[in-house]
Amino acid sequence: MDAVAYALATKVPAAFVQFNGLAVKADLPQTRYFHSQSTLDDGSVLVVGGRDSSNSSTNTVYLWSPSTNSWTTKTAYPTTTQYQGQSTLDDGTVLVTGGVNTSVVRSYDPTTNAWTTKTSMASTRALHTQCTMDDGTVLVVCGYYPWGTVSSNVQSYSPVTNSWTAKTAYPETVYYHGMSKMADGTVLVTGGVAGSNIDQNDVRSYDPTTNAWTTKTSLSFTLDSHTQSTSGFGNAVVFGGYYNGARSDNVQSYNPTTNAWTTKNPLTRSRYGLKSSTLLDGTVLVT
Repeated sequence: MDAVAYALATKVPAAFVQFNGLAVKADLPQTRYFHSQSTLDDGSVLVVGGRDSSNSSTNTVYLWSPSTNSWTTKTAYPTTTQYQGQSTLDDGTVLVTGGVNTSVVRSYDPTTNAWTTKTSMASTRALHTQCTMDDGTVLVVCGYYPWGTVSSNVQSYSPVTNSWTAKTAYPETVYYHGMSKMADGTVLVTGGVAGSNIDQNDVRSYDPTTNAWTTKTSLSFTLDSHTQSTSGFGNAVVFGGYYNGARSDNVQSYNPTTNAWTTKNPLTRSRYGLKSSTLLDGTVLVT
């Protein structure tokens, strides 16, 4: 039997955690959506930019502590940003890529609380997904590339050489999709909106050892603007988004062993543009 622990933290509603259930966590200092987020080596969670309650792009950076269940403000991102990608690297720094009409890549060092510019992507990119691979590289998949053009482009960033390399393209153009790295080192991509502006329920797996994509069991419904993380139990968990064209509170868990989806307890209300990251205890914090 699957056991999925997840936590939800947001301005409205509040957060919750327990096995396939709900428990309140501290609200973000301000409303956020279409931001980016990742878990740091010490177990805290860094949230960058996104839209506020007035739909304005922000540059604020917040850090959540699981031990105190509280948020602190960190050095702001150098520009306002939304629709960017983010993941924590093996050296403990955080890589943030792209955003609206930009190809800029920056690194955040939690030990110095400072931002550093890295090699830009070849073109502007937004509404993409990003994760750090087992070999320390960063995989960036699809999105607007360049801005306004839905892409199937896949790129890999090496923090050692500070350079980008093209990988096998995703089988279709897509944005507003979900993605997370699985325990076996593969990457699972779910749903999204195709270049034809049609919502998808497709699920595919990327194997970095073969540089190839494989089709997996589809979601039972179309889904976009959701968030996805691989829990400490090895399952990919998908939260919220647009479900069959309407805002969703749905939570689904994918078992890579059985290649099957299971419905879990829903969020307290329907949401989209949310983000998630797996904590050191295996639960998932959703903001």
